[in-house]
Amino acid sequence: MSIINAFDPVSEEILKPIHMVKPIENFPETVIVTFSGHICELATTLFPAEEIGAFHAGIVLPIHAVDYRDKRIGFYMTVLGGSASAGLVEEAL
Repeated sequence: MSIINAFDPVSEEILKPIHMVKPIENFPETVIVTFSGHICELATTLFPAEEIGAFHAGIVLPIHAVDYRDKRIGFYMTVLGGSASAGLVEEAL
């Protein structure tokens, strides 16, 4: 049986994202996602960055926020691979 034929769009899901991660309070609306650790290091050197959370994706990936021109901007380094990167974006939201 295919998952397409077995999918039940009506029932409540058994596992919800909230069971695994908690929302980060005051998460910035604007977020820079980069594959470069150098970019994150540079941003934390140039601006007073605050670590507001972290992803745990086999390694710990800190999430930082800075205030720039009256705007709060978040940034983090993501992992390689489309599905893994998309999973972290989903977790961030």
